[in-house]
Amino acid sequence: MREIAKVIKVETHTVWAERQASGYCNSCALKEICNSKPVKVRILNPKGYDVDVNDFVEYEAPEKKSTTLLSGLMYGIPVVILLTLTMLLKYLFNFNDYVSLGISGIAIGVYYYLLNVYSKKHFEKFVPYIVRKVNKPTLNISSIKSQER
Repeated sequence: MREIAKVIKVETHTVWAERQASGYCNSCALKEICNSKPVKVRILNPKGYDVDVNDFVEYEAPEKKSTTLLSGLMYGIPVVILLTLTMLLKYLFNFNDYVSLGISGIAIGVYYYLLNVYSKKHFEKFVPYIVRKVNKPTLNISSIKSQER
């Protein structure tokens, strides 16, 4: 899925951008009380587009990385580690509740550390990338609704 964001900082091979609110926010029943703020996104610039601060870019996530896969890496595996290791330590090795939970927490910390090291080495596999530079977008809700049909 492609989205448009406003560039707020330019680095050597990446840019930091702020994603604009979607067109659906205007029709949302909770728009008056919603506390959603623009999201800052780090975007890879592999083709070396000439972008400056306040430019708009269209970006998308890497094709082979699905949301389900990334959610599983961030949340699913740690939950499995927590439950499995806690139960093994408690019932198989007769550890105290707090000790088994503490060791499981440490194991999750080690997992996140290893995931962080891996993601830094393979940065380009996980970070969205710029598709093209665009003019300032205008929000047209009728065109969004017609595309959904």
